[in-house]
Amino acid sequence: MRVSLLVAAVIAGGASIAGAQAPNPGECNAASAAVSGRALPALDDSTFIWWYTLAGCGPIGERAAAQALRSNALQRENSADRLREFFLLFYARRTPELFAALKDGVASAGASVAYKREAIAALGALHYPGFDFDSGGLEILASTDCGSTRRVLVGSGSTSDLPAGYLGQMVSVLDDQQHRSSNAPVVRALAYCWRKLLVRDLPIDPKKLKLKHVCEDRFLVTNDNLADATVSVDVEGTSEQFRLKVFAEREILFETLNSGKVRLYFGGVLVDKKQAAANRCDRK
Repeated sequence: MRVSLLVAAVIAGGASIAGAQAPNPGECNAASAAVSGRALPALDDSTFIWWYTLAGCGPIGERAAAQALRSNALQRENSADRLREFFLLFYARRTPELFAALKDGVASAGASVAYKREAIAALGALHYPGFDFDSGGLEILASTDCGSTRRVLVGSGSTSDLPAGYLGQMVSVLDDQQHRSSNAPVVRALAYCWRKLLVRDLPIDPKKLKLKHVCEDRFLVTNDNLADATVSVDVEGTSEQFRLKVFAEREILFETLNSGKVRLYFGGVLVDKKQAAANRCDRK
């Protein structure tokens, strides 16, 4: 039965096997109605054929998948095999509907560990299809060492098909899952690893880079972005200039050799400037 279902999945996906064609709208609507609100069947159950059919139904199938992702029936599923098969059928399809459903599923407080593991990987795959992380738990969080793995899978569509600011939304929901104490360690670790990978691609907002005068020739750079930023600093009217790496949501203190107006740049563009003042620093 499993072999025949896998063949059906390929057919449903639109491939040509012995002249087979993708399902028509009537078949797609019937499949959508058949799975609505229902738990995933066993993999050797003939009713799983409805999901294989929906995998080839384009928007109709994706709407059904999005509805399922938000349902208690799917979120409370504990079978890793059933969930993995379902997620593979709609793997890395870059549509706003599936993105929103995956984001909601990852954030769901009542979702099973098995569901969250698949949903987090599927959400990250919208940006990095074929990429995933090895299983881990508290040891990953303790060491911050994420072991990556590869899937022989590709996504469909482009990241331009996703909503504006999608990457920041991904990072935000993963950050929440990483720090949610009620999550299983493996979920928190997976959220951490994906967040660590995705945050590197977040665009830097220069407005979230601030320069503050502290005392004498000491200054503070604050980076309120979710990604690290490398900035440049110079002292107006002098040859003094240098670069600083400011970690995400952190600040760094520095002192200039020359007194004067200190300027902060990002990407060659002036973003802030502050004048040194005579107020003395506490050197203790």
